[in-house]
Amino acid sequence: MVSDIVGFADRCDDLREKRAEAAELKPLEPELKVLIRPIDRFGHLSVTVHITPEHLTQSHSFEYGIDQTYLPEISGMCRKIVRAYPLRGDVSRRGPSR
Repeated sequence: MVSDIVGFADRCDDLREKRAEAAELKPLEPELKVLIRPIDRFGHLSVTVHITPEHLTQSHSFEYGIDQTYLPEISGMCRKIVRAYPLRGDVSRRGPSR
């Protein structure tokens, strides 16, 4: 959902500004989950992706490293998606984006 993407962009910004310990995209649907977390004090981050076409019988995941300079680009790409597909309807019922 677009609200999940907005929240992930906000959490990436929070992680970059050290207001959060991790940034996680965890939509209601169980087929996708992304977790970005620091692995050291030098700005290196671990990205873990869990994705599957069938969450009841399959599990696929991979992990790779990035550094904190990627976070603005990630949140920027998320916001680009949101501009192309804006939230519609009553966003107050969706809960906070942070």
